[in-house]
Amino acid sequence: IPGCVEATIQGGRIQSIDLDGNKGLIFSTAANNLDIVNLDPQNDESYYGKILYLNLDTKEIEIFSKGHRNPQGLLVKNNIILSTEHGPEGADEINLIKRFKNYGWPIASYGKPYNSKNKDYLKNHEKNGFEEPLYTYFPAIGISEIVEVPEKFLQIKDLNNLFFVS
Repeated sequence: IPGCVEATIQGGRIQSIDLDGNKGLIFSTAANNLDIVNLDPQNDESYYGKILYLNLDTKEIEIFSKGHRNPQGLLVKNNIILSTEHGPEGADEINLIKRFKNYGWPIASYGKPYNSKNKDYLKNHEKNGFEEPLYTYFPAIGISEIVEVPEKFLQIKDLNNLFFVS
């Protein structure tokens, strides 16, 4: 990956996906180190803070979405892609991932800086040209993976689109 660093390693996920009739993988990369904020998630020359798509036939990588801080969970179901993401202090997110969209980090977040009192984030994503989270946890829960709950798990028929986050 261009621009690899040795500083910190973050989590991420990989999922298979069929996109435009091609088999591929999407995977998430993080770009956070508490209050040391950089603009890699907004920079199209960096793979950090992105959800990337790898076409398995051509081996080409595309930026599927950008503006992510620390995505931990990734789920693909039919045409729906959900991601769970550690926000800064107080604001973990569940995002509906859309191709070529920007999720705002490090410009917009409902969280607050951990240590820096001189920095704040724009609090409304949509009004500032970014995608709004589907849900934001206040306070943050230390979000991780997201999984679909199988119908037989709860022994209830007709459960559609029920998900657990850890």
